[in-house]
Amino acid sequence: MIAFALTAFFATAATPDSRTDATQAAIASLLHRARSSPVICLSVDGNDPDPALSTRLRDLGPWLPASSCRVLPAEHRSTIVQTTDGREAEFLSLGPVVQPDETHATIKYAWSAGKWTGHGGTLDLELFEGVWRVDPSRHRYEWVE
Repeated sequence: MIAFALTAFFATAATPDSRTDATQAAIASLLHRARSSPVICLSVDGNDPDPALSTRLRDLGPWLPASSCRVLPAEHRSTIVQTTDGREAEFLSLGPVVQPDETHATIKYAWSAGKWTGHGGTLDLELFEGVWRVDPSRHRYEWVE
């Protein structure tokens, strides 16, 4: 019951073939987790989010397209992430949606605040009653630094 309530919170309406909806659900899930920087620099499948996805993500907190951010040297760790206007930030990169069937998908991600600070893994999503849901009980961390 608790897992269902959590997955409902990190869900978005979708059609079975909508990879954009699955990506939106994954981003919403990740952005609601603890983060140490006020701004997230977001990339999807190696690019800035497309305009349609950007519009959907408007209410998920402060984020910028990854092209608006850069990695710089820092004294206290080897690198830091900053926006082009100098604010501290973190990178969130999502890979492509892998959809083995109409109701299941996975998305790999990497979250980084600079070199030696970050983690990555795979999110599992399920389409339930037309809504993509991230299953937090099946979240697989694959690296932490």
